[in-house]
Amino acid sequence: MSTATARHPEGLTPTSSTPSTPSQGAGRLRWLASVAGLVALTGAMFLPWMVSLVLAAVAAAIGVGVLGVALAARGPGVGHGVAGLVTAFIALVVAVSSAFLPDLGVALVGGDSRDGGGGLPLPGPSPQPTQSAGQQEVVILPPVGVQASATAPDSQDAAGNPVTFDASNAVDGDPTTAWRMPGDGVGEYLVLTFDRRVHVEEIAMIPGYAKVDPIDGADRFLQNGRVQSADFEFSDGQVVTVWFLDQRVLQSASIGVETTEVAMRINTSIPAPRDFTAVSELQVHGWAVE
Repeated sequence: MSTATARHPEGLTPTSSTPSTPSQGAGRLRWLASVAGLVALTGAMFLPWMVSLVLAAVAAAIGVGVLGVALAARGPGVGHGVAGLVTAFIALVVAVSSAFLPDLGVALVGGDSRDGGGGLPLPGPSPQPTQSAGQQEVVILPPVGVQASATAPDSQDAAGNPVTFDASNAVDGDPTTAWRMPGDGVGEYLVLTFDRRVHVEEIAMIPGYAKVDPIDGADRFLQNGRVQSADFEFSDGQVVTVWFLDQRVLQSASIGVETTEVAMRINTSIPAPRDFTAVSELQVHGWAVE
C-alpha cells in the first residue's frame, strides 16, 4: 500500500503564520505612553504654558489609547498607559497653574510677584519693599552705574514716538521700558555697580519686555525674546543661577551675599518672532553695609 504525499510546485513551500494580536500592538506601543508623559511633564516645567497644554493633551491621548488596547487584549502595556496618564495629568496641572496662578508659579523661583497679581504690571516706579530681615530694612538698592554688553538700536512705537533700549531702562523702576539686545541674548550681560558695599537679600527681575502698546495693542512681551535662566555673579566671585517663569511679572530669588556689584549674564532664553531679547526690570533688594 502506498502513501500519497502532497506535492507543491517548485519553489513554494507551505508556510504558517500567526496573526498579529492586540497584545502585540500594545507591546509595541506601551513605551510610547510613558515617554510621551515624561516629555509633557518636562515641557510643563520649561516651555510656555500654551505649548505645555498641547503636549499634555497629546500625552493623555496616547496614554488612553495604549491603556485601552492593553485592557482589551489583557496583555502588556497597562502600567505604561497608567504612567502616561498620570504624568500627563501632572503636566496639565503645572501648565494650568503657570497660566492662571502666576503667584504660585513664581514661587518656583523662590520669590513673589510685586505687581499685585498675574496681569500687566502697573506703569511707574515699583513700590519700595517694606519687609525687614532681622533688624535691617530691605529696600531697593539703586546702582550708581549700569553697563550692558550689547544694546539694540532705537526704535519707534505705534504712534511714531522714539523708543530707546539703553541699559539704564532696566533700573528705572518702569516696567514699560526695557533693556533690549539683538538676537537670543545668550552670553550678554548687565552689570550694576554700587558706591558702597551692600548686602543683597534678593534679586528681582522681569525677564522680558512687559509692555503693551497703547495705540495698536501690540504685546511687546510676546514679540520679543524672554530670559529663561541667568547667572548672577558678585564681587567676591560667587555665582547664583536663577530660572524664571515665562511671565511678565517681577520674579525674585533669595541671595544673601555682600558685594559692590551685581553682574547678570543670560544663560538661556525663549525665542520670539522678533530677533531681540529684553529685560524690563532688574532690582537688587537689601541694605547698605556700614
